Amino acid sequence: MFAMSPDLPASFGSYSSGQRINLVADLKCWDPNHDCHRFKAIHSGVDFVACGLLDGDGERFSLINAEFRRQFPIPVLGIDEQTRVLKHQIPSWNSMFEVIELCAGFGGLTQGLATSGFHTVVAVDSNPRMTQLFASQSSAEVITGDVNEVSTLLKIWDVAKGANTLAAGFACQPFSRLGDQRGGEDNRALCLRGILAMAFYLQVHSIVLECVQPAAQHSFVVGEVNKFLEMTGYHCSQCDPHLSDIWPCRRSRAWWLITSPFLGKIPVDAWPKMQVVTKVRHFSTIQPWDVNDEIALSLRPVEVAAFGTEDETFHRFLLNFEGHAPCALHSWGSQLVACECGCRLFGLSDHRLKEKGLFGCLVRSCATEFQHSVVRHLHPNEVMFLCAFDPVVDFGTNPRLTLAAAGQMASPIQAAWMFAHLDERIQKLQGLPVPFNAEARIQAYMTWLLMRGQQIWPPGDGMFSDVKSQSLVRFWQEVCHLSLHELMHPPRWQI
Repeated sequence: MFAMSPDLPASFGSYSSGQRINLVADLKCWDPNHDCHRFKAIHSGVDFVACGLLDGDGERFSLINAEFRRQFPIPVLGIDEQTRVLKHQIPSWNSMFEVIELCAGFGGLTQGLATSGFHTVVAVDSNPRMTQLFASQSSAEVITGDVNEVSTLLKIWDVAKGANTLAAGFACQPFSRLGDQRGGEDNRALCLRGILAMAFYLQVHSIVLECVQPAAQHSFVVGEVNKFLEMTGYHCSQCDPHLSDIWPCRRSRAWWLITSPFLGKIPVDAWPKMQVVTKVRHFSTIQPWDVNDEIALSLRPVEVAAFGTEDETFHRFLLNFEGHAPCALHSWGSQLVACECGCRLFGLSDHRLKEKGLFGCLVRSCATEFQHSVVRHLHPNEVMFLCAFDPVVDFGTNPRLTLAAAGQMASPIQAAWMFAHLDERIQKLQGLPVPFNAEARIQAYMTWLLMRGQQIWPPGDGMFSDVKSQSLVRFWQEVCHLSLHELMHPPRWQI
């Protein structure tokens, strides 16, 4: 486990001889004999010396698993075969656009950050089923690992050394109104501490975080973020965009943009309100999916009884095409049965269902010559579109697994908003003009997304009527065959 960055002691007095520690320090004097390198710990300003082999061609280093040897007359650390030394180079403009994504899921953040030219170089998740899904839509390296483990840090470093942006959607269950709301007492909340530790030891210059809205006011989250800011001198802007202000789906999330003194504090503009697509029917109709997907998503006997399809009380769970879709949940499709991601081997208990309620979003499937219309769960690609994720992406043959992943995603359009502000600051620091502001970028993404959706759901009478948006949708038709990642790398275009 990490010695977490916000909790590093102000002095070496609390360490005992032989203890292994992690810290970040600036090299003040390099010893060619490797007996006495002089350092200053950046979190406390305390000087110390380190003994052992060290490449002196650098200014700042993370010493991982160094051995504490003695306290007086000056603290001494040992660099030996068990120690990893991470040498941090001066950042480049290119490295500012390289992203390490933690708690990645199937890649909602990755799609959103691509809209401003950022690209994920490594994605990490503790669930191997999620990393497999991620790999199906991105060429980034994937790592299955715990963000609280030093081994995961070192794997990330080996792949992404020099990447200067980190993004993560940390665990929502400890803070969600439908979760237990145990905050820091829930072990899952500790992933936030691990994420911030990763950012510290990797010395990234920007951090984008996402979670459910109540997390922004929770004392545990506020405390962890403030500890990080106090120790590093970084700046933080926080906002709470409502997806329903611009897209017919409820998804209110808390976002944080944490930046180094070099980047400075980046104010995040107020989330806009756009009245372009205000109803689900403006972009979506029920179409037939692969018959195997339809079977997998149809209600199982225990679900038939619980949702009330036998006594016609299920209508309150049906997707309302004349309004906004409800906020998608990880448990859609699994409240009454095992979750395909492996987080639960059984459905939720009767006590839990009575306490928190039954949630889901159902539709009547499209009847074809091969199958009758039945009540089923939403298809994951339908949920992806409702959450502003490219609905053309194919995540494979287990739709209930992808449905679970889609239910917990960070909406790409909200991620696009945050990364647009970060990109604007980087361009300004380079002395470059900023031709498109954040609102223009999400308008572009929104119309590109509508174009992609039309490949699956042909527009009907219910299509949105905004003339400007219709024009932009037609503009994107020329590159309709390109994924977002391909679109953002013009040398790969084959038009």
